[in-house]
Amino acid sequence: MGGIGGARLGNPFGGNTRSTVIGAVAGSALGYAVAWGHCLSHYSNLSSFPVADAQQTAQQVGWQPARGNEVKIQNFAISPREVRPGGGVDLGGSYYVMGPAGTRDVKVTETRTVHFYDPGEKQWKELGSVDQNVTAALGTRRAEGRFDLPADVPEGRYRVSLKVAALGRTRCTSRSTSLK
Repeated sequence: MGGIGGARLGNPFGGNTRSTVIGAVAGSALGYAVAWGHCLSHYSNLSSFPVADAQQTAQQVGWQPARGNEVKIQNFAISPREVRPGGGVDLGGSYYVMGPAGTRDVKVTETRTVHFYDPGEKQWKELGSVDQNVTAALGTRRAEGRFDLPADVPEGRYRVSLKVAALGRTRCTSRSTSLK
């Protein structure tokens, strides 16, 4: 389906076989990338674990109860910065969730999302996202994971985001990588 749409888009730009074929190939590649993104949960993993309790986190970040519910991503990185088709991308970061004393069993949703930059449309296209729900105590958590890129996804720029939602607050950050 992506190939047909790409061929239709490529034809008006050149009106010749070459531009139609280029459009079809680009559309097919993007279509494959979107299909892969919707199956991201099968190609990836993400786990998180506590690294500091609420008291330690409050001391480290200067959190006071008057600040109310707070979710903050402290850092997030992906590596490598440039990956080859069929290669893997590692994710790592930390975040904290703080709230009133006595808050227990906080429901946290960690979401990782992959976008592809479509140079034809000059915009980012979401390929897929995966939610992971955890029940956690207040404090700091480390999130780590990996996903593998199939050999058939198109070369270009990709952006990976980590979003954390808890206690009615949401924070998101992202990093980019290139496929060459």
